[in-house]
This record gives sequence, structure tokens and C-alpha cells, in this order.
Amino acid sequence: LLALILAGLFAPEPALAQVFNYLGTPVDVSPGGTGSWVDVDVSAQVPAGATGVILQVKNESSSTPGYGVRKNGSTDTWMQNPATLIKDDTQAFYMIGVDSSRIFEVYQEDTNPETYLIGYTMPGVTFFTNAVDKGPTSPTSWETIDISTDTGGDTAIGAIFIVQNASPAKTWDIRKMGSTDSHNQDIRGNMATLAMVGVDGSEQLEGKVEGTDVNFYLVGYVTSGAVFFTNAVDKSLATAGSYQDVDITADIGTDNANGAIIHWTTSDDRDQVALRSNGETYDYYKFTSHQFGMTAIDSGDIFEGKVENTSCDFFLVGYTLEDTVPTCNTTEHVFNYCTNPVDITPSSTGAWLDVDLSTSIPSSATGAIVQFVNTSASDRDFAIRKKGSSDTWGTSGSSAPADATGFFMTGVDASRMFEIYSSSSSIEAYLIGYTMSGVTFFTNATNKATGTVNSFYDIDISADTGTDTAIGAILTLTTDAGGDNYAVRKKGSTDNRYDELEASGATVVLIGVDASEVLEFKTSEANMNAYLVGYVTSGAVFFTNALDKSTGTTGSYVDVDITADIGSRNANGAILE
Repeated sequence: LLALILAGLFAPEPALAQVFNYLGTPVDVSPGGTGSWVDVDVSAQVPAGATGVILQVKNESSSTPGYGVRKNGSTDTWMQNPATLIKDDTQAFYMIGVDSSRIFEVYQEDTNPETYLIGYTMPGVTFFTNAVDKGPTSPTSWETIDISTDTGGDTAIGAIFIVQNASPAKTWDIRKMGSTDSHNQDIRGNMATLAMVGVDGSEQLEGKVEGTDVNFYLVGYVTSGAVFFTNAVDKSLATAGSYQDVDITADIGTDNANGAIIHWTTSDDRDQVALRSNGETYDYYKFTSHQFGMTAIDSGDIFEGKVENTSCDFFLVGYTLEDTVPTCNTTEHVFNYCTNPVDITPSSTGAWLDVDLSTSIPSSATGAIVQFVNTSASDRDFAIRKKGSSDTWGTSGSSAPADATGFFMTGVDASRMFEIYSSSSSIEAYLIGYTMSGVTFFTNATNKATGTVNSFYDIDISADTGTDTAIGAILTLTTDAGGDNYAVRKKGSTDNRYDELEASGATVVLIGVDASEVLEFKTSEANMNAYLVGYVTSGAVFFTNALDKSTGTTGSYVDVDITADIGSRNANGAILE
């Protein structure tokens, strides 16, 4: 039996779990090149799995260079001069996607603009490679903007735009569908700004512009991790010229928030404005016009704002959410483990039941690691599957042998739910860990067994992983009442541990694949199944030949030291067969 003793795997970079994350102090990521699109690599600042960045850009010089941002690989050119500038003594906020290497692109005509990374997003925020021009096309009146065709199978709760004015100063406005807000004021000529606003249940919002040369470019959307008000809350300051605390405690209710989304209007087409988290000391107090911005809040739900004139108004459009501390862990790697297993034993038997892990694992989790214990002297049926799956294997054939324990892995959906099937109350189920980005699970598993017996054959998962490149495969093996021998190994290995999977049993297998995404499998019977439930792209190291860590001691716990096996790597656990 291949047992996952998942006390951890290699995870070189811890990441915050929440969808929206903020840096304590902005990091200058300004590129050195000018006159062309230049890659900006933020892999040192944001974790693997990040989907985008939150930027603040300022220009303290007297020049007015062209300036733009785009996701790496984009062909967008609409933010190049003369359409978009970063004007003298001016600032702006943007959000844009990063690729899998955590790279985005900047265009600047000279080196005066300063680009600061103030935060990043994880799954729950999706960015397009090329932005989608959403108009509006009917100047001076509110126009419905529908993003449902842009989000595909996702259901957005918010839309992320870069609003660009390719002409002299003109008015514009944006609001959630159903809102009565009206903040129709100028954006400076040839400038651009972030705009992030909620959408209704049909994924619609409203926009208004003075002229069609003000364009709303949809760069991404939000599916979780934020709350958007229908009508924004007025948080305007009564004092000008100095930082003032802005407390949003009363606005967020019982939610645990970590950031504020602010829409501000100015007395004319330019006023000096600044936002920062309470207690920070950096001071990006520069001219802006009618814009949006984002800032972290402190543990008391406070941020600081400064305005040049009290006629500059702050409106709280919404807030971003901080995950409550998961019951399994407080630091997220690709693979994560519960200090104490969480009892998720189903309350009834004989049907697929939802298991909600939202209080146990973070919002960006991709899957669950589950251990079952059958306390009965009889074989029982037990299975887990990703929410929405139509898989039924495991619901018959007694996949939980008598007086046995076993391990499974499966995906969770965006609500952190999976499904469990148990034929008997004698089966106990426990959450022992979870996975983050770096492990992908399929909704429906694919049986990769070919029926070949008593010799190793290749299982190629490259067609299943698409554009990803896997380093490991996650399989669930099942057998019938007779029990079957099996062996599994990384392609190129000489391992040959050919032994029995207990009659009517099932188990998870986590095994490395070679550079062509191939592993090797052998079974004694054609009726053994090898279901590919997911794959690993990062966060683990797989040996070609496994290392014998047998203890020779029975009946008591014995320490197993893998220090010499991992070299200089920082490991948080082991995979054992």
C-alpha cells in the first residue's frame, strides 16, 4: 500500500493565503529600459501562484513621458504615448496580471516614472493577457457593461478596469449595477487609472463617459476575496494637508478585512492625494484626478488618507478580505499539513455529501489530503471526489478494507468544497492537509491503466496537463475483491516494489514523472485501475529511485531522519511508500 505520510513537501516560498495581499512597504520595481515594453520580474516579492500585481506609479519630474503596463505576453499597445502619459508630479494606481514566472511588462519613455509594487493577487482574481475594450459607446448617459461573456465559466463579483482618456480632460463615472452613485468628474487628458467595481448577479455594471475617447479596458475580474458595496460609502476627510485616519470598522461588519478600495473625486482635474496603511511612513503625495486606489488597512481596520483640498472626496467602493487563520496551518506552501487532523466524517451514509473546508483551509487552496479509518471488521465503501465531478468509482467494491486506514487526495472548488461517499458510519474521515497553487486537480479523473499485466508500461500524462509541465502525478489505484500486485515508479527508475494492494482496496499514489511527463506502472491483473486525479508542477522533489528508510522496529513509533536525503533544501515533509 502506498501510504502518504504527508508531513510535508519542499515548499521554497511561503505565500499568504488571501486573494488580495499587501506589502508593508512599497517595493521599487521600476525598469531601467525605455522606449519599449520591458519585463518586470517580481518573483522575489510575490509567491508562486500569484495572478497579478497592485501598482502605484509616480512621476516627480517635470517631464510627461508615455507610460503603460500590461501582462507579459500581451500585444496591447493602447497604453503607449501619446494615448497614455504619466504627467509631471503625478501618481496613478494600476492592477495587471503576471505570467507563471511572475513577470509583467512596463512601457516608459524615460526613467522618471517610479513603479512601486504595493501588493499582489492570488487565485480569486483573474487577468486577461489582452485587455477587452468595453466602451462605453454612448456618451453622457449611463450604459450597461456586461462582462459575463468575458469571464467564461467563472462568475465574477467584481470587474477590474484601466480607464484611459486619450484626449483632453473629460468626465467619466462607473458604478455597480443597481447603484445610485454619481461621481461624474474629470480624468486628466491622456492619463489612465485603475477602476475596480462590483457587478450584479448577471455580471453587469454601469459606466458613463463624456466622450468615446474615454475607454474602459477590462483587464481582469474578481471571483472571491472582496466585498463590493452597491452604493459606495462616503469616507471624505474634513482636514486637508495632513494624513488623517480613516476607520472602516463600521462598514465591514463582522468581516475580517485587510484592504480598502477607494474611489476619489477632485475639485478640478488635479489635486494632490495620498493613501497608505495606518502606521506606514512613506509619503506618495502627488497630483491625481478622478481615480481609484487601493491600500492595506491595519488590524483596527484603519488606513490613512491625505488630500490637498477637502473638496476631494473619498468613497469606499468595497474592501478586500483577509482569510481567517485556517485550522490546519498558518503558513501556506504548495503542500500544507494539519498539526491536528480535522474530523470531517460525514453525518450520513449511502450518498455523496458535500464537505465544506472553508473554515479549515485558505481561499486559494486547490485540494485536500484526506485519511480514512475503517473501524469495522468488514470491508466498506469509501470515496472522495472534487465538487461537481460525476465520478462514481469507489462507491462499490469496498474501497475501505476492514480495520484499515488509507489516504486520498482530491480537488476542492472555489468554495473549498469536495464530496465524500461512505457506506458506513464505521468509517472516520480526517483532513490532514491541503494543497495550494502548484498542484492541480481534475474534476473528473482519467483511468490511465491499459490492461497490460506483469510488466512495466509507460503512463504519459502530458496530454492531460495541457500547457503545464508536471513533475509529479497524483493517482488513485483501485482493485477488486481478489487483490492485485502493483508497482509504480518514475520513468528511468530501477525500483521494482511489486506487492499487493489489499483486496477491495484503494490508495493514493504520488509519484514523479520524467521531463516528458511519463511514469511507469505494473499490475498483476487487468482489472486494476489507475485514475489520474491531478498533478504537481511545483513544491515537491521526486527521486528517480526511492530511498529505503525502513526502521526494522515494530510496534512503536521510531524517528526517521531524512536530513541527509534532502541536501541543502528546506523540506517540510516526506512521501513514503
